[in-house]
Formats: sequence, structure tokens, C-alpha cells
Amino acid sequence: MGHSTVVRTNSHNLLNELAGENGIILQDKREYILTREFPTFENFLERIVLPDPDRTRAYEAVPDEMADAFLQAVEAIDGQVVLHQPCAAYHFLVSS
Repeated sequence: MGHSTVVRTNSHNLLNELAGENGIILQDKREYILTREFPTFENFLERIVLPDPDRTRAYEAVPDEMADAFLQAVEAIDGQVVLHQPCAAYHFLVSS
């Protein structure tokens, strides 16, 4: 399991555990896919990785693995190279 998958899974577990604690109610949760175009791995680096110092350090530790993961994850649709990112939106209420 890749690092981003581990972080995402842990984050979702923490959010799901909030429901029922201290009057917090999970009103709604919707999962969706965010699809973005990245013509090249270099474009992905410039837009997503390099602007964030933490992501840059993570990339510098495993550049070849990240490039391989990018190439395995992207898909060509209608001549565009796209990356699909699973997302979830949580809507919580706090009861009084």
C-alpha cells in the first residue's frame, strides 16, 4: 500500500470515529473521484509536489518510486493524461 493510501485510510478512520463522540453526528458522507490532467510527470511535480516543502522532501527520498507510481496510476482519456484521486466529503453536526 502506497504512502498516500495509508495516510488517506488513517484520515478516514479518524473522521469515521468522530461520529458519536462529544455530540458529533455524521450527517452525510459522500465519496467521489477527482480527475485532473497531468500531461507529464514533470507537470505533476510542478503543480502538486514542488510547491509543498513536505511533499518535496518525500519526493526526494523516493523519486524513482514516485515516478513509477505516477506512470502506473495515470490513464489516457481522449488524448489527455489524467490521474484519478479518490476523495470523500464529510458533513458533521454538533448537537447541543
